[in-house]
Amino acid sequence: MNARVRFIGQALEEYNKLKETVKQEKSKGVNSSENATLLSSIDQKIEWLKENPLIGEVVRKKDIPNELDVDNLFKLMLARYW
Repeated sequence: MNARVRFIGQALEEYNKLKETVKQEKSKGVNSSENATLLSSIDQKIEWLKENPLIGEVVRKKDIPNELDVDNLFKLMLARYW
């Protein structure tokens, strides 16, 4: 199964900021940073989600924020406890 992964709203803005920060760090010769580790972890999880959109820990329905307007939600742990 191949799923599509989208970022919306603030998540998209923050992801793009993180990518830009890592790009700037690399241009300065910084190849290993907390930002790079986080970006790598996010990109890895995106690939996992494309292959299996049901991976991760199930979030209880009562804990799903109403503004997300979804019926089910899963969470994944990222590097450095994000």
